[in-house]
Amino acid sequence: MDYATTWVRQAAAGGIAHWVEETGTLPPGEERLRDRLTALGSDPSDSVRDAAAETLRALDDCRNN
Repeated sequence: MDYATTWVRQAAAGGIAHWVEETGTLPPGEERLRDRLTALGSDPSDSVRDAAAETLRALDDCRNN
């Protein structure tokens, strides 16, 4: 998610959201991941911000279920 290319950051965040939703498990290093996703909330790209928000929601849903 630190890659310079927008679509790579978007795909990385989206892929993690998909993994969490499909497996129903939290990834290792969840707190560090949350910090990075929160930072992506100020990314210049709408698509990256949306993917980061989607991933944070997936992590929250997984934690609450």
